[in-house]
Amino acid sequence: MSTIKKLLISRLSERRIKRKQYILQEGDTCKHFSYVVEGCFKTYGVDNEIRKHDKQLNRIGKNVG
Repeated sequence: MSTIKKLLISRLSERRIKRKQYILQEGDTCKHFSYVVEGCFKTYGVDNEIRKHDKQLNRIGKNVG
């Protein structure tokens, strides 16, 4: 296994997100890359009038963000 691959694998960690749980909330700073391994994940934003706007539906094998 290459050195780069070993380094990348050593930096990975699994995080299970429950239904209706958030990866980031308003005011949080994104510090990690997220990848969907199982299920799907919705990405959305909220405007100044507190209206939700769906941006993406991320499925297995896709990155979130």
